Amino acid sequence: MNLNQYAFNAAAQPGLSVTKILNLQCDVPSVARQLEIADRLDEICIQLEKIVNNTKKKIKLLQELKSVIISDVVTGKIDVRNIPVPAYEHVDDMVADGGEGNDEEPRIPGEED
Repeated sequence: MNLNQYAFNAAAQPGLSVTKILNLQCDVPSVARQLEIADRLDEICIQLEKIVNNTKKKIKLLQELKSVIISDVVTGKIDVRNIPVPAYEHVDDMVADGGEGNDEEPRIPGEED
């Protein structure tokens, strides 16, 4: 609405005239259209909720699989001695803070300086 155009500078602090604001008009969708929009947003929210829940389930299953594999390797159920290890390639971690504040390179166990 660009309310700055209605501001006045009669004092040190600019202000808005209530009478000017009360006389402003803005377009509002009809109630029927508002309900259509709300229904569509509800549908989208339901879809997003399903995606989030499904992703959380997959993450949990992958974490469980990781634990089983680690346990099997540690207990000797899986022999990893002859598995070739590809060359190390640094990949930035995907973290919530965008990697800010984490300038330290991740270390690989057994890696020499």
